[in-house]
Amino acid sequence: MGIENQILAEFWEIFKKVDTEEDAKKAVEAYDYLDKCFDPNTPSHEIFLGEVYRITHRGELSHLIKREDQNRYEKLVEQVEQILIQRGYRYADYYLTSQEHRILDPSAPHVCEDEPYKPVGITNGKLTVEEAKRARELARYTTAFKRWFCMQEDGKLVKVSLEPLDKDGNTIIDPQVLDDMLNPVPTQYSDDFPFRRE
Repeated sequence: MGIENQILAEFWEIFKKVDTEEDAKKAVEAYDYLDKCFDPNTPSHEIFLGEVYRITHRGELSHLIKREDQNRYEKLVEQVEQILIQRGYRYADYYLTSQEHRILDPSAPHVCEDEPYKPVGITNGKLTVEEAKRARELARYTTAFKRWFCMQEDGKLVKVSLEPLDKDGNTIIDPQVLDDMLNPVPTQYSDDFPFRRE
């Protein structure tokens, strides 16, 4: 049995002990997501470290796990995170640029005014340029409010590209709107688009 199957089997043993039907449903959803993370057929952009973080011991399931299983559970979560990190996945807080943070959250704290086109993880020393490139290639897209792209439905989000980085770690163009197949479509930018290039 490979390490990934062993990890999933151990998760299942822990998840089987939850108390209620509602808790069992959450546990099955978490298990299914972890299984998806290990499935080689899962498209890379469907796997997020942030989602693993959300559903595991730091998130929705933390209070469901029996006390006697807590240490084992936390070690399993760390193993999952390490496997994904070894594959090149990183948290979006680090691989997104300040511009990309701003178009998703206008009040984003992760903003470097001096280097808006460089992933935050590079500017704060958490990622190398190569690590940021790999993480962005795996993620493929982020989301942003439609208003920045002169689209209706102001409160709605749209998928936008994670543009390639140059040798210095800066994006080469502003994000583009993507269709459902993650292909770029003609994109317009609002006059107040954050850090818009001329």
